[in-house]
Amino acid sequence: MRTVRESKGITVRDLSRATNIPENTLYCIEIGKDGVNASRAKDISLCLQEPLEKIFEPSVFSAKK
Repeated sequence: MRTVRESKGITVRDLSRATNIPENTLYCIEIGKDGVNASRAKDISLCLQEPLEKIFEPSVFSAKK
């Protein structure tokens, strides 16, 4: 995410303001300390104008048995 954001000249503060996601949360997402829910991932993707697959690693979820 950081690489894409920086390549577009967008600061964490800019992204925070555009997505309503706190700066600290964005830093934690970028360094892998926190995950991101679907809603926030979509907001970030729209703001950066990139597909989700370019910004985030895919995850696989299985139903509990």
